[in-house]
Amino acid sequence: MHPMIRRREAVEATVARFAGKPLRYGRDDCARMAAFHVKRLGVQVQLVTMPRYGSAVGAARALKALECATLAEVVDRAGLPRIAPARVVLGDLLALPGPDDTVALHVAMGVDTSFGLIDGVFQPGRVHQVLTAWRTL
Repeated sequence: MHPMIRRREAVEATVARFAGKPLRYGRDDCARMAAFHVKRLGVQVQLVTMPRYGSAVGAARALKALECATLAEVVDRAGLPRIAPARVVLGDLLALPGPDDTVALHVAMGVDTSFGLIDGVFQPGRVHQVLTAWRTL
């Protein structure tokens, strides 16, 4: 199968699974969404086992237990290669500024559109600033 078809199908599956869902730490959050997306692409990454968490405080503790300051470090540890934001294509992962100086993971949908948590709900939105980007396939 052509890589762009795989990318499109993975993005569609990710949107179908998460669209309209509110943030639920440890179940429906940007880390789980990114893991689901990468798995749908069939990409082999190094397994990073996140400790259980159910709140923002718990998520911060889980990052600390992994000795990571942000989710971007967790993605790096998983082995996805970083790319320049200008080289992003459909289905790549993005780190965008989240609330309260956090990092939110999104899936690239187009030139300036991504899918991820926006105002506490999974939805597409415009990309204004990319902190980091990773090639997924």
